[in-house]
Amino acid sequence: FERLRKIDGLVPVKPAGAFYIMVKIEVEKFPTFTSDLHFVETLVAEESVFCLPGGCFEYPGYVRLVLSIGHDVLQDAIQRIEDFCARYIRNT
Repeated sequence: FERLRKIDGLVPVKPAGAFYIMVKIEVEKFPTFTSDLHFVETLVAEESVFCLPGGCFEYPGYVRLVLSIGHDVLQDAIQRIEDFCARYIRNT
């Protein structure tokens, strides 16, 4: 949660004992993407980080990340998400 919270353009919702976390995409900061699905498809294609668009869970504008993976794998995935967001964030 803490690492995701530091990524510009993402706003994680702290989970309460769940095995996943919902993360809001501040879409205005990522003008390249037209939807949460577009964001996820590009993230999967470029960084091999599999997650689901929030629209699948009636949370459009969010992504859902699974937390029930090994710590090292999770840290690697978050690093990839950081790199991805840094590439696409709108410089203001």
